This record gives sequence, structure tokens and C-alpha cells, in this order.
Amino acid sequence: MEHESPNLTTRVTLTRELGLLKESVSDIGNDCCTLLALSTSSFTASSDFLEKKAKEIYQKVRSESDNLESHCFTILSLQQPLLKDLRLVVGVLRIAAHLTRIASYSSRLVNISGIIHDKSSIPADLVSIAENCNLMLRDVIKAFHSGSTTMALELVKKDKENDLLHDSSFQKIIKRMTHEKAELVEIDAQMLTSVRFLERTGDTIAAIAKEVYFIYTGQKI
Repeated sequence: MEHESPNLTTRVTLTRELGLLKESVSDIGNDCCTLLALSTSSFTASSDFLEKKAKEIYQKVRSESDNLESHCFTILSLQQPLLKDLRLVVGVLRIAAHLTRIASYSSRLVNISGIIHDKSSIPADLVSIAENCNLMLRDVIKAFHSGSTTMALELVKKDKENDLLHDSSFQKIIKRMTHEKAELVEIDAQMLTSVRFLERTGDTIAAIAKEVYFIYTGQKI
């Protein structure tokens, strides 16, 4: 009767565990996409349901990220992955932190939108930026799961283009604030915060894209 070598058994186990890591990242990423979509919806409609749902998803993302982090440390301590696999494990740790940050931004966007009752005062550009970020987030999760370094590079470039839209929106709101009444200025101040959160969301997605590129190439952008 033939027996599998310990090295082969370990390698099979590691391959399975790495596959589970990638699936977990995809699951967390999909939850973040849902949360970001909720924040986009909150720009046009307010409801207690949106805020409650956003809070639930954010807590879920945090819990899933904690579990993923523990899984990574277990692999590092028991499996002794080689360099390529090590890049994946460490990259997953960083990506999980980035996704948790995006979930935090999205949740706070929903809360901010909830206190703005006149949705017509929210610039259309703000909605466009949120929609762009959601598309970028979906694409970066696909790039990670498929190992597409080409897509990762394109997302880094797309974030630079998105920054121009962020800057334009920021300047428009600032200009509008100089001609408004005090109560409207307070609302616009909240919108400026929303623009900043969306800009950071785009930057964080670009950071994930850079991690993806490094994981699969061993080179930094």
C-alpha cells in the first residue's frame, strides 16, 4: 500500500487553505460592494432600513475580516508557505484591512446622507463618484480572484481619473457654500465629508489593486 509523502500532504492542505482565503476575500468584497451600493442609494432616498442594513453589513465585514486574519496567521504558523504563497497570505491580510476601511467609509456615508432630508441638494457628481467606486471595487475583487494584473493596473489608472472628479465636486461645493444661508452651509459641510470619504474609498481600492499586482508578480507598481 502506497502512502502519500508528508510534503505532498502538506502542499495539498496549503493549496486548499489558500483557496479558502481567496473565497473569503471575495465574500467580504461582495459585502463591501453591497454596502457601497447602499451608500449610493442613500444619496437619493433616506430610510431607517438603509441605515440599519448598512450597520449590519459593516459589523458582518468586521467579523469576517477578523476571522480571515486568524486564518492567515494559522497558515503562517502551521503551513510554512513558500515565497509566492507567502505573498498571497500577507496580501490577503492587507486587503482585508483595506476592505474593512471601505466598509467603514460606506457606513458613515449612509449615516451622513440620512441627515440630509433635501436629496435634491446633493450634487449629481457625488452619485457618479459613488457609482464609479462601486464598479472599481467589483473589478478589483475580480482581479484578485482571477489573478488579472492587467485589470489591477487599469484600476490604478482609473483612480487617478476619478480623483479629477473628486476635486471638481469639492470645488463646486466650496463655491456654493460662499453664497448660501447658514443652515445650507452646514449641509454642504456634510457633503464635503462625503466627497472625502469617496476619495479615500477610491484610493483604498487602488491600494488593493497594487496589492493584487504584487501578489501575482512579486513586483510593486
